[in-house]
Amino acid sequence: MMINGIKINNAAVPYCGKITEVNDTEVTIRIAGRMGILKLPLRAVISRNHPQVGEEVRFLMSLIEMKNDGFDEEGELV
Repeated sequence: MMINGIKINNAAVPYCGKITEVNDTEVTIRIAGRMGILKLPLRAVISRNHPQVGEEVRFLMSLIEMKNDGFDEEGELV
């Protein structure tokens, strides 16, 4: 994808983090590298056991694209 002549690689990148809070419905993950926190429904966590505070996790994430930003796939203003 290109935006204003700048090529942007929006591929999924692996991130790591640590679980900081778990309740009946959600899990909170502090993303490594001071990237912030992520709150997800508990059903979004793939695990054989119930997640515990302090456990490390790995996930894939890409950049967020605005749905109606005015650019097409080639980065041209529409």
